[in-house]
Amino acid sequence: MLPRPTAVLRRHRTSGWLLLLLVAGHEATAQSTDTNVVTASADAFGVSIGVETLGVYGPGQVRGFDPIAAGNGRIEGLYFDVHGPVFPYGPLPPRLVQDTRIRVGPAAAGFPFPSPTGIVDFSLRSPLGAAGVSPTIYAGPFGTRAIDLDGHAPIAGGDCGVGGGITRRSDEFAPAATQYTTDVAILGACRIAANSGFSVFYGRTKETQQAIYPIIYLTTAALPDPVESRNFGPAWAMGTTVLTDYGGLFKLEMPAHWMLRAGVFRSSYDQPSSGSDLLYDPDPAGIAQHQYVSYPDQFTGSTSGELRATHVTTSGPRDYELIVTLRARDVTARYGGYDQVDLGTELLGTRPPLAEPVFTYGPPTHDHIRQWTSGAAYALHWRNIADLAVGLEQARYRRTVVEPSAAPATRSETPLLYYVSAGVPVTTQASMYAALTRGLEDSGLAPPSATNRGQLLPPSRTGQEEAGVRYTSGATTVVAGLFEVYKPYYNVGSDGSYVWLGTETHRGAELSLNAEPLPGLTTVAGVVLISPQVAVARGVAGVGSAPVSQTRRILQLALDYHLPAWPPLSLDMTATELGRMPVRLDDGAYNPAQTIMNVGARYRFGPVARPVTLRVQVQNVSNQKVWSVYDLSGGLTPYPPLHMALAYLSADF
Repeated sequence: MLPRPTAVLRRHRTSGWLLLLLVAGHEATAQSTDTNVVTASADAFGVSIGVETLGVYGPGQVRGFDPIAAGNGRIEGLYFDVHGPVFPYGPLPPRLVQDTRIRVGPAAAGFPFPSPTGIVDFSLRSPLGAAGVSPTIYAGPFGTRAIDLDGHAPIAGGDCGVGGGITRRSDEFAPAATQYTTDVAILGACRIAANSGFSVFYGRTKETQQAIYPIIYLTTAALPDPVESRNFGPAWAMGTTVLTDYGGLFKLEMPAHWMLRAGVFRSSYDQPSSGSDLLYDPDPAGIAQHQYVSYPDQFTGSTSGELRATHVTTSGPRDYELIVTLRARDVTARYGGYDQVDLGTELLGTRPPLAEPVFTYGPPTHDHIRQWTSGAAYALHWRNIADLAVGLEQARYRRTVVEPSAAPATRSETPLLYYVSAGVPVTTQASMYAALTRGLEDSGLAPPSATNRGQLLPPSRTGQEEAGVRYTSGATTVVAGLFEVYKPYYNVGSDGSYVWLGTETHRGAELSLNAEPLPGLTTVAGVVLISPQVAVARGVAGVGSAPVSQTRRILQLALDYHLPAWPPLSLDMTATELGRMPVRLDDGAYNPAQTIMNVGARYRFGPVARPVTLRVQVQNVSNQKVWSVYDLSGGLTPYPPLHMALAYLSADF
């Protein structure tokens, strides 16, 4: 349970995972007493298990891009167009999810139909098995108090099961940054045969009284001195968010070595009330221009799914795999109609009393997207020789936008997409891999600093090439790779709107190390070195060569030590360093590099069959007062706060 700032940018997807890396975790998934993500990590690239997260990447940031905003969500491998914020609780309601894994590099090997900016794969909690109840209580940081209750029970002689969970939280992510959250989930599953069955789920998260956290933007000013992390937005600036996700998955083993899988899902993201508290260009004394944007009801809903048939045959040491797929989504969105007011000037870090304005809303924009993608893939798995895969997809994309007092505008695209990958063993312990992928991905939403704030952006033609090596010996695994990813570059241009400005290319290297150098000591280390560059479009002025909000370096080291003399107790430490990054479009100001360290302990007591775990952690132990870069337009927030301490007690009965 690692807190993060509240609804400063609810509707606008951001690069906020860089901020999350600083605290190295989040409340994103279902509770259990066995949530030691360090010992469970297969690599350093990104995984969430239980209530804890580790990795140099996450759902909002892979190799400098946002895979959730790009539409690269999956539920247990099947296509899922999920909508909602990555944090503090999302994009799926937390009580539904067992773990979340980032599929990139070797972790994407064998994963059909990859995407250039990575895959975020969610695994649902399973209600199958013996009956159980798992309560968890939380305390801290600051005034945070919460309780989770998960449970499941078998039915139909154990071949089926039902389960669910509920959360009630009163959060204080930083002083005065509060919100109330209710999260509910229901799951059901049946096992028809060894490899056949189905599952259904429903989850809903409602967040109320969300304190709107201020965001600072620089257009011409220098970087201001950091202020202490606390909410200094207007006391009346509050929002409400409702996330709803439901659907079903089906798996059927068929004759002649065929496997049929299907998933149908619905995801909606509703903001009955929301706002953005914006501070622009503070002077050397820290006095900034203050504006507030209030939004009427904003909504995005998507029905999506995939039907996939897989045929596997074996001939000696060779396995041949043929995959045929059909994916679809239907998205409706309502955004805009906002009212913006000028609140004068404000000294950063102060909270002067301000009367709430009377807001007048205009008509919204209506957006409708339909997309069908059919594809086929072929893979050869030749034991001890090679793994080869190739895939081809035909996408049919159509979008209609109806702006107030304007005729509908329609855009269509029918790109042919493809990927090729190969893996070759070099020795019994080492292998090499390489891959090339071309995709059509969403471009996310315009941020609150733009005049077209909240607008859905057009799809992007994207591409990736990568190559690397993987080495495994006992408890030691090393993955090293090189990559190049390119996408259109969007940002706030000279006219104030969030528009296409050129092409953004990220070339880099990544390294992951998992090892146990001493008995009981687990080490997970990750390194990402990126050279992000912008090729500015002809006729565009005022744009630097370094893309806004992109760091050139991410380093993370995590240690977990089980005391040999006292096995129930383990101590852990995570240190994360982010390199400096530009926070102005013209590269005229940079947020400096920063290192945040968290330390904690985990004590497991009670019988093995009924374990109880006490988890305590102190975050930002050196009390660093820094800016965190919040979105892709260089928005700054003061986070993490000082003196962060938290604890939770969980049990399995």
